[in-house]
Amino acid sequence: MKKILICITLFSFIKVFSQKIDGICNVTDKIGYSITNVSVEFYKNNTYIKKRYNKFSEVTNFSPEELLKSHISAQNNKWLSYNFGKKVNWEYDKIRSLLNDNNYLELLFKLTFDVLGKEYSIVKLNAKSKGSDNSIPIVFLMQKNDKKWFFTDEKILQSIKLIFYLLPLEDIYCLFNNEKGNNDELNILLDKVWSNKSFNFYTFISGFGKYLLKNESMDSDKLNLKEGYIKRVKNNGIIPLLNQEFCFYFKNEISEMDKYFINKAISSIPISSNEKITPLNSIKVTIGGQSLFYLKYNSIIDNTMSDSHVRVFDEKFNIINKNDAIFNLLKLNNQEKLKKIFLESEKFFIYD
Repeated sequence: MKKILICITLFSFIKVFSQKIDGICNVTDKIGYSITNVSVEFYKNNTYIKKRYNKFSEVTNFSPEELLKSHISAQNNKWLSYNFGKKVNWEYDKIRSLLNDNNYLELLFKLTFDVLGKEYSIVKLNAKSKGSDNSIPIVFLMQKNDKKWFFTDEKILQSIKLIFYLLPLEDIYCLFNNEKGNNDELNILLDKVWSNKSFNFYTFISGFGKYLLKNESMDSDKLNLKEGYIKRVKNNGIIPLLNQEFCFYFKNEISEMDKYFINKAISSIPISSNEKITPLNSIKVTIGGQSLFYLKYNSIIDNTMSDSHVRVFDEKFNIINKNDAIFNLLKLNNQEKLKKIFLESEKFFIYD
């Protein structure tokens, strides 16, 4: 995802062995996992979780709402660790605040979706306390595992979790119902994200930053719905992979600066004594917690250009065998087409 979802262009100057090469690199978000089975739920007015479990044996966690009930019922770190699916160690005062009968949750909105065959849910709510008009907006990210729900800190979904934390509830309602109003910036975003009655998650995520800059409200007031409802959302789009950067390279005889990644990668490629390498494009990305560097290049032997090649490197610049969607994207498109794809088009690519 682009930093604050705005594409920042970075210029770097690269020297590859005896060749003088420049590169222009852009942060991008065009490659990602498909998001499917999307549904939204808007809770009716005054939907609260107040009642607590008396003991851990009562916990089921068969729904996100039951997980939230278990969360405010947790009497110790062992109970909390079960809810989070990993070991946690909270101080006693923090646990005691969960158990305080004066504190409760007001449910506002729930988004449910699948990524990589796993079911996730994002719940937006207000943390409230009896006798106080103030509330604290909170967003929880959850994952379903073996029919039960647990909190997760899945890194690739943190950006979308943040988006729903920052978006006012009324804006979320308008977005998923494609309802225009007096907010011109929201209406512009709606025109972009809805096409042929389908919600485009890629356009939503990439366009959110510009919208956020012009809308400062984080208000999570009620929608005052007399009845809550659940809606299936026809959609397309992706959840972008982390730390994406696309570069294209070109000769420049006055270039004087080196580039760590490109030089390190090329030095790892075995070549003959009469062979030179000319880089064309590269993609840097994090997949499954692993930093990868994809390089497309031409090989020149005795001043004769050979076919282009694609190599994939791990974080230590070892060449690895990874014939995936990014490898094929580089292999099947020439330099000019790749430049148009990443710098000019609205197209995105599903990584599977």
